[in-house]
Amino acid sequence: MKSFRTTGIFALAVIALVGYVYFFEFLKGEEETKKEEASKKVFSFEREEASQIEIKSSLGTILLKKNEKKWEVEKPFRDQADAIEVSNTLSKMLAEKAEVIVEEPEDLSEFGLKKPKGEVTVFLKSGETQSVIFGTVKSYDGDPYLRVKKESSVRLGSVSLAEIIDLKPFSVRDKKIIRTPLEKAQSLYVKSKGKSLELFTQEGRWKFKNDDFPVDQNVVKSLIKDLKEFESIEIVAEQTQRGDLKKYGFKSPQGIVKIKVQDQNQLNLKLGLYDGQNFVSSSERPQVFRVNDFKAKDIFFKKRQDFLDKNSPFQFKKGLARKMILSTPEKKWSVHRKENGEWAVASSKKTNTFKVESEKIEKIIKNMQGLRFSRVISPTQSFNKDFVSSLRLQNANGDSILLLEWKNKKGEKEKTAIVKSSLRPEFFEVPREFFDFIEKEVVVKSLDKNSSQEHSDETVKESEKSKK
Repeated sequence: MKSFRTTGIFALAVIALVGYVYFFEFLKGEEETKKEEASKKVFSFEREEASQIEIKSSLGTILLKKNEKKWEVEKPFRDQADAIEVSNTLSKMLAEKAEVIVEEPEDLSEFGLKKPKGEVTVFLKSGETQSVIFGTVKSYDGDPYLRVKKESSVRLGSVSLAEIIDLKPFSVRDKKIIRTPLEKAQSLYVKSKGKSLELFTQEGRWKFKNDDFPVDQNVVKSLIKDLKEFESIEIVAEQTQRGDLKKYGFKSPQGIVKIKVQDQNQLNLKLGLYDGQNFVSSSERPQVFRVNDFKAKDIFFKKRQDFLDKNSPFQFKKGLARKMILSTPEKKWSVHRKENGEWAVASSKKTNTFKVESEKIEKIIKNMQGLRFSRVISPTQSFNKDFVSSLRLQNANGDSILLLEWKNKKGEKEKTAIVKSSLRPEFFEVPREFFDFIEKEVVVKSLDKNSSQEHSDETVKESEKSKK
């Protein structure tokens, strides 16, 4: 009993000792480490508390002010601020940790702090201000010397924080040229090189004005997205003067874009070319913008061909296809879909003498739906000859769903086919891969060992009859 009591007392003593070491040594050491790390921070505030940021340097003064949820540039001009650049600036300020290297420096000029390079100040909603002064001298490693304004010590900062003092006014400015939301755009006008086109929305879909060719909705959406994200690489004039029309090439613009947005004034953009550089003016804003050449061409030099739905001449509802008839100089066959989904030759007399590769028929249908032309060719008498190959789809009633006729493009025997579709009056240039598959693959196999033909007399007659 005495031994048990002694052991218990010993155990309690050990627990007490461990607790003492944990609470008074480990936690105390952890707390001191936190304090030490906190003392290295140059700025100490919550991101949401920042209401203004002021950057003073040889480049002048930049003043950023938070208005409700948006940051704006107050100096050296008034404009919307680049939200990403402001966020990055705040992140650099909050992440900076700089160790003290000299507590009480005798000569600040040694660190370039007597006549400093600049100063960054953050103004908090509480009225408190926090400032950091940057020296003109850098360490051997290129890190800046700096001083927290309320301290006398000198610290060694990072290159990342020094980037703030080197910010140019344009860097913190919102570079987007168009500020109007374009989600409710109703019409679009594009003109370049003397040619123009106009599109409008009807029941949620974009259409050509005075043109019934289907429009590729994704191309219009992509253009609107490009317009929303269109940025300047330099603002060359804060106010567009009358003389700027000629100076920046706006008197005879390279391109014009007009956008009408619901419940908004029409937005007009002009692309000017001067001295090998591209400039843009906007009816929404007074500035003149220098822009990226390639981006400008993507927006202003759109042609009708770019907006055409290149798949529309070949679109049909797959579920309606019940019969397929092929006719080429080398082969002719006619097949139909049975109730079980398998395909068989259309002639009941020849069902048992031919085997149809149903998977290949399904592949043909799938590839037909995926066809896209590369160019539109206006119908001419010379083109309307020598269409020696055709592929027809019919529904359960024998009505034609889609008829494709094709021939090789002259001089392009292996690459391109000229195609007619029953859905459109134009002719189209289409890559030959799809037609090569049809012409070369054996889709209908003869079960007659003495025959190598991929057709029967009945399928030939049916094919010719259907084509007529």
